[in-house]
Amino acid sequence: MSTTTRRPRGEERAEPLARHRERLLARIRALLGERARRRLESGDVLQGVALEWARLPESRRPRGTYSVLRWGTAVARNDVRDALRKRAPDSEPPAEPLDTQDPSPATRVEEQEELDHLADAIADLPENHRRVIELRDLSGLSFHDVGVELGCTEAAAQMLHTRALARLGRRLRREEP
Repeated sequence: MSTTTRRPRGEERAEPLARHRERLLARIRALLGERARRRLESGDVLQGVALEWARLPESRRPRGTYSVLRWGTAVARNDVRDALRKRAPDSEPPAEPLDTQDPSPATRVEEQEELDHLADAIADLPENHRRVIELRDLSGLSFHDVGVELGCTEAAAQMLHTRALARLGRRLRREEP
């Protein structure tokens, strides 16, 4: 006979946010900046994020650490902007701009290297594969429009795109360190 402790419903629903509480608070503090922290508490913003989370239907909730943090940060950013707008008197200029959490120079270099590697891998693809990726992923065309551009059916454009991405993925995996 196994005994399981059942948590209250609200506690169960807020668990992913509770797991990432400290990281979200750090992001909220960075969003607020020093001047805004005098007027707005990071804990209050986090409570607003938790309320939004509770209102979200289960099916629309992000899953995974990165998704939860990204979602929570976006909600917090919007809440902070709204709160600062409401509290700023009309005669005063708006509060200092929110930090955008620019990546470090090392992160930028790493991202640029990854982009260069991807560009090289795409350049090495056959012409039709390169073209379908450009049209679909870079230009944002629908498969119907890609088919029109390439002179094939929508289904053929989808298949070509699938094959191009598979080939690109194999190439990138083969060259990983």
